[in-house]
Amino acid sequence: MEHSNFKEIPRYPRYGIQMRPLFLYLALLAIFSVAMYAALTSFKMSGASIKILSIIYMWTPTLATVIVLRSGKAILDVLGEFRLKWYLIAGLVPLIHLALVRLILSSQWIDPSLVLFLLKGINVSTTKLLVEGLVAGYTVNAVVALGEEIGWRGFMFKVLRGNRLTKSIVIGTVWALWHWPLIVLGYLNFPQSKALGIPIFALTLIPMTYVMLFFREREGVYSTAVLHGVTNGVLGMEYLALSQLPDWLRPPSGLWGALAWIIIATAITAIEKMISRSSSLALPVRSER
Repeated sequence: MEHSNFKEIPRYPRYGIQMRPLFLYLALLAIFSVAMYAALTSFKMSGASIKILSIIYMWTPTLATVIVLRSGKAILDVLGEFRLKWYLIAGLVPLIHLALVRLILSSQWIDPSLVLFLLKGINVSTTKLLVEGLVAGYTVNAVVALGEEIGWRGFMFKVLRGNRLTKSIVIGTVWALWHWPLIVLGYLNFPQSKALGIPIFALTLIPMTYVMLFFREREGVYSTAVLHGVTNGVLGMEYLALSQLPDWLRPPSGLWGALAWIIIATAITAIEKMISRSSSLALPVRSER
């Protein structure tokens, strides 16, 4: 059961009437992002160092949440409940995304294992890539992604008002903007587009967030963390297989990736409406006397 004290958080008293927690949270994220940019541009780093720094950066949404809330009960409320069923199901959603992209762009799809061999000399089967991505997604990737999820689908989900679409637009946009240091410096899927990659990435993350909030409404941040983790572990195959596309179109971050998330989000909404309609049409059974 969720803690009712979270209802008070939009006017968290210790920051005064004018300072709402969401604004403080966003200000902290802005500070962390500038610090990340400064670190990336001020020091000469190896690929491994950049990866480690990126993992640390992924926990800044959680750090901002802890600074804003300063309440153990409120932080527990942000996390929500763990439900194994939704955790397991959520991790399969990126496979649907992969299948959709493979179907839509079948004429341009190149076996990712072949691309990996040609680019890096690594000889590994596509099946092994998929299995390793799934295992990593459900385990270590999910733990790392939790650093973001506590902020995006935890704190922001709780503080924001409105329906799922409204929350998705706000969270997805903030999520994309938070990536700006990595995008403008060419470290994240938009090496040519760079600054243009930020609005394009937002168009991808908004429908992805919509899908994630479907699970967040039914479970805690754990299901969204595993969805996030498997996405990072598996959908890199799309990026390899469609390397001939311009980066602003290239999935999973480009517009083709956005289209696949929109299709999944639309399907979820349609299924929800069908279930709701069938439930409302069900007549109560009268007991016979």
